Amino acid sequence: MVEQEKQAALEERQQQAARVSVWVDGGIPGTLHLMNRSPDPVTQVVIRIWHQDAAALPGEKAGTGVPGHVAFEMGVLPPCTVYAIPASIWGQQSYDDLQPGEEAWFDSDVKGVYFRDRNGERWFRSESGLRYIGRQSPHANVSNRVVLALSAKYAKVALDCNDDG
Repeated sequence: MVEQEKQAALEERQQQAARVSVWVDGGIPGTLHLMNRSPDPVTQVVIRIWHQDAAALPGEKAGTGVPGHVAFEMGVLPPCTVYAIPASIWGQQSYDDLQPGEEAWFDSDVKGVYFRDRNGERWFRSESGLRYIGRQSPHANVSNRVVLALSAKYAKVALDCNDDG
């Protein structure tokens, strides 16, 4: 009985967080999708990406020429919304970007998204699932921080928007 109560409490705690996801599709370069299928916004949204040349992107440590994690700070992800963010914004290069003789580095890999739910709880969503992270900073071991101010043109209504998981 105690285990069932613990499981029910965990499911209740994860209710909104389970409705947030991030993924890339479309080959190289790919489109990054960030979705909130809950009726409430999530805040302090940070998309974490491994980028082969993280320092080439604009931000705090631009120009250092080192690979590393990039934190794309988005702020608020509105309720019932999915963003489709083109590769040109989040940093994945295409074959067309290569110079003659240049090696192809398409190591712009989305590691996941950090966010706070409506209760102020901090979460991390990745391909391996959803994880409660408490006080862990989304900027730990980040070599570059970029603020994303996304236009509404990248947003669409997310289907199946509710708290039913």
